[in-house]
Amino acid sequence: MRLRVAVFVLIVVLVSTVTEGRRLSSSKLERYVKLLCSYWYNWPWVLEAERSEPTERLPQIRALVGTCKVDVGTCPVGSCSTFRKFSEFCPDNGYTCAKTETRIRDCGEFGEIKYEYVKHCGCCEETDIVVTGVVKDQVTRKPVGRINLYFNRRNPTRTGKNGMFKSTIKSNVRRVVITTKGKNYLEAVKVVDIPEGFRGPVEVELFVVKKPKPVKIDSTVKTILSLSNNPLNPEAGHTTVVIQPDSFTDRQGKLYKGVVNARVTFIDTENIPDTEAPGIFQTPVGNSVEPLITDGVFSFNFESADGKDIKLSAPVQFTGREGMKVWKLNSLTGLWELVKPSQTRGKRQVSLDDILSIETDRWYNIDKIPGAPRCYFKGRIFDELSGVEITSSSTASFRPEITAYTSIGQRLRLYAGYSTEPSTTCYEVRCPIVSNPDDNLAGFINMSSTEVVSIGGINFPLITYLNPRELADYDAVDIQPKLSDVQYEIVPNNLDIFVNFVSDIAGPFYTDKTTCESSSVTQPAFHFFKPELPSYEPVPDDAEICTARIAFKDSFNFYNYLSDLSFLPNVTGISVWEQDGSKFYYTDVAQMKLSTAGNVKFVFICIKYRCSQDNELTTVYIDIDIPIVNITYNRTFPNGTVTTYTDQRPEFGCSGKNTGDFSVNAGGDIASIEGSFIAPENVGTGPDFYDTEVNDCIQEKDDSNFAFEFFCYSKYENQDT
Repeated sequence: MRLRVAVFVLIVVLVSTVTEGRRLSSSKLERYVKLLCSYWYNWPWVLEAERSEPTERLPQIRALVGTCKVDVGTCPVGSCSTFRKFSEFCPDNGYTCAKTETRIRDCGEFGEIKYEYVKHCGCCEETDIVVTGVVKDQVTRKPVGRINLYFNRRNPTRTGKNGMFKSTIKSNVRRVVITTKGKNYLEAVKVVDIPEGFRGPVEVELFVVKKPKPVKIDSTVKTILSLSNNPLNPEAGHTTVVIQPDSFTDRQGKLYKGVVNARVTFIDTENIPDTEAPGIFQTPVGNSVEPLITDGVFSFNFESADGKDIKLSAPVQFTGREGMKVWKLNSLTGLWELVKPSQTRGKRQVSLDDILSIETDRWYNIDKIPGAPRCYFKGRIFDELSGVEITSSSTASFRPEITAYTSIGQRLRLYAGYSTEPSTTCYEVRCPIVSNPDDNLAGFINMSSTEVVSIGGINFPLITYLNPRELADYDAVDIQPKLSDVQYEIVPNNLDIFVNFVSDIAGPFYTDKTTCESSSVTQPAFHFFKPELPSYEPVPDDAEICTARIAFKDSFNFYNYLSDLSFLPNVTGISVWEQDGSKFYYTDVAQMKLSTAGNVKFVFICIKYRCSQDNELTTVYIDIDIPIVNITYNRTFPNGTVTTYTDQRPEFGCSGKNTGDFSVNAGGDIASIEGSFIAPENVGTGPDFYDTEVNDCIQEKDDSNFAFEFFCYSKYENQDT
């Protein structure tokens, strides 16, 4: 073994020596390292090397049903190397995954319950993260079909008629900006942050804003529009815009005179949650970002009297509350950027009353950066059952949600990242220096955890909101008085705490970040209790079951591959929902079937799921049984030695339209999720969704209408697996 290591190190030294004296690009160096670390690096004297197991399993107690609990186990979040040789030297290219087995627990009156037990943890190849979701109208809350979506300006996809979509992103992406484009709807821009090590799927609910009915204005006279839901009333909102006469041109650039149909889309951001507003209310300043206080988001669109698009070609002037400015949304980053004035006035700062050029069909914002210094707080996490502090976690990521308000009701959104080290992490907020306590910022803070649980052998994400500690239960000497000073109070939802944002060198809003991070458990902080993972009980007797018809159309050799199989692959669907405070699941396994509809070749399944009800949406997680084939090949070495190798590859793969391959976890016993969907509330009698379990789904001949449609391929002929 020492000889093998010495030879490997010698090769590395030789590569370094050869390249010394001439700059080697990072991409070339990366290729050299990959060559040395790859599976193809199989010289005879290192053939016995084994792939290392990165870590041992971690205990994780979970309730199977009722009070029946068991240690199901879990694996830490982290990266590792799948390279078989010298994994300590080779870069990480995989993630820690579970090797499981099915076990049975006698739960007394509940009977025998099957569960997946994590035996140990191995290293699996990295796979893309699946992003699924639904696009809805912000007003009607109904799904919107035929909306184009982009993920970080890539991976275009489109919603079906049920408003649902699916795509994939690389597993190393920590933030994805989803944008939309659709007829009669303005662009939606949603920023989704993803915890380190999270494997998904990521579920997104995206709201789009429909362009409002137009109001008529005269292009030949001065017009004042208010940024409100009543644009012809200058008193209706906080801000107005002045359009001078002869400010419109047609598509050819000629001056347009006459009636203008003006659409003023306005979103009162005080009355909608952050998840429904376009972008996030932050602006880049140097190497950091600053939060924004907003007076509303708006967009303009103008048409001629006969319905043709016309352009607002002349700058306009805004008036509004003191200190506010106009910002435009960068749909690539999801952040807001200051609009520069069309006419500069010396060196004075940009202000709201500057003359500005505005584009149509683009989001703008009346904002200001709060003139308040930074301050910091810590959210400590405790296990709800034992009371022991969770100083760090290998399986869960924690993140607070923070909302503050000024003394005149302006809302300030404050964003924080994920952390697996809550005992040393401090989050930045703003604490104004004021003489009158009534002028402080005041608002709400809650804390959530994101982790992965397994039901029926399928992993799926779980977001849990933590419970804050009652004021009377804090340390009465060192912490309780400090929390009383900031008016600490738990609101009726038992999740948020209400506080005044007042800085103090001794906390709980620390003036110095380092002091905050180094503070001990005996010093002021906000405490939250993490409940145990919930129990998912089997489907209740009164659950309504629906059916979805899903197509797997042939993109390359898939139909022929399946045609020769004795047994077609299975697809598992697990429905998960919450009802009357309890969590339930329902599992169905459907075998793929070959179509008999006309000349169109495709494969389909009829998967049963629990129907969504009012305020009780069902998420259905899909896992495709993809067999693994053994690929055998020979390798001839410089010394003439011929060695035979066997590698494992998936026999087929599936993808949505322009969405990339499904993830395949070939190395683990627990299957990866290939996709998920939110079950619609209203379904009918096919040919896509069926409102009953007993239906004609299998006999359906329609070859163009499905609940979901995927394209599958196979590169391999049938062989022993």
